[in-house]
Amino acid sequence: MRARHHASILVVLPLSFLVACSSESPTHLAAGGAGGSGGSSSSIGSGGAGTGGSGSTSATTGSGGEGGSGGGGGSGGGTCVGDPSCVCPSKGPIAGYAEHDGLRAIDPAHFDLVDTGTFAENAALIDGLGLPFVTLESISLNRTGTKPDAALAADLATVVGYQGAFEWEAGDQNVTYWVPQGLTGGTVGAREYVVVSWHYDEAHLADDPNPPASGDKGVRLSFANVKTLGGDVLYRHVLLVAPDATKGLVSVDIHAGGIALFGPWLFVADTSRGIRVFDTTRLLSVSTSEACASQIGKVGAEVCAYGYAYALPQVGAYFYPAGTDASCRARFSYLSLDATSNPPSLVAGEYDNDPAVGIYSRLLRYPLDPEAQKLATDPKGAAHATGAWYAGSRNVQGAASVSGKFFLNATRYNGALFTGAVDQASKVYQASDGKWGWMPEGIHHVPASDRMYINTEGHANMPRIVFAVKASAIP
Repeated sequence: MRARHHASILVVLPLSFLVACSSESPTHLAAGGAGGSGGSSSSIGSGGAGTGGSGSTSATTGSGGEGGSGGGGGSGGGTCVGDPSCVCPSKGPIAGYAEHDGLRAIDPAHFDLVDTGTFAENAALIDGLGLPFVTLESISLNRTGTKPDAALAADLATVVGYQGAFEWEAGDQNVTYWVPQGLTGGTVGAREYVVVSWHYDEAHLADDPNPPASGDKGVRLSFANVKTLGGDVLYRHVLLVAPDATKGLVSVDIHAGGIALFGPWLFVADTSRGIRVFDTTRLLSVSTSEACASQIGKVGAEVCAYGYAYALPQVGAYFYPAGTDASCRARFSYLSLDATSNPPSLVAGEYDNDPAVGIYSRLLRYPLDPEAQKLATDPKGAAHATGAWYAGSRNVQGAASVSGKFFLNATRYNGALFTGAVDQASKVYQASDGKWGWMPEGIHHVPASDRMYINTEGHANMPRIVFAVKASAIP
């Protein structure tokens, strides 16, 4: 058996991540925590080459709330974990508060998550599958993104702070059953990755030439090396998986509206339950035989992932504890890393398109533990939000926080960016005015370059692309 080698991933992005915790019964804990801002860069551990033994595991899944960003500290007072008597601000109302009035701070005290406690167990079971591990630096990038053609380049030239873009290959432009969602990034060796999540749209199952028996292939990621942005950008698709005691591997059937890399972990938003955690040091090399095209898990002597050559396994999760009141179960529609906060944190948030109450969609901030590189938790394993805000805008698809300033990506007006600090009216940049991309989704900030990367879902006026802007160039 080959020894396992660990490489490191240098993340030149905001160091923030959503913190979560675990508990089954109501537990009263001390509240509070102050938010803050600062800046740093971080190293992300990457998968090493090697093999495991034999065996398998099962993993839980779920969905969760959305994140907030920038500025604003946590409130004092008591925090309840799993106590239904504790309630959270939801849907206002705030007298006179109107669309684009900007973010407004709310009490973050009871937006608690708990560690499901599966990290060690699932890691051992993944290792037991006996599959080779590969590094993110060594995966072969077998697809080519291209720079925008002349017409698209002219349209993008007027986007505020614009610095470059690439289009996905034709097959990924036109595929109906895979839809791009969240975006994050990090540097691994000589590669500067942008990572985009795609969810499987079961409504278009009939379009898939290799449909899964379950009806859902879950989530795939695209690792794109944007070191060459401005020319061809090479990328590769990787399937998210969870270990299963009987089947070996199963798909992760969630929307994955937001993702964030921190240390060796990829954090993935689970809309109704919280955050799932995937281990980049255990990136698996799996079979690509013809038999695997429509199957996942153990197939005879092989282990499959729907024909994908690489599978990234889930090891942990931070979910809402049993008993949490519905008002405190904010949806995790999107997620991002804030490396400019101190400590680094995750910003999550809710999508809401309701004309009446959509402006009360919530953003949350969860601090990360820079040493453990996981969510910061209290002695009982609970992760507490240290900041919470009403968005002040609706149809928000992604959020980035940069030194207390928020950048909200939205499909309002078929594409818009809303910017501003807490208690400030939002500045609005619309795609229809040529100032932003059409149907934007994920957003991620890289402190070292001050670049923000944004991906689009596709629109009659703009294909599926990833584009970059300079954050400080956006008023």
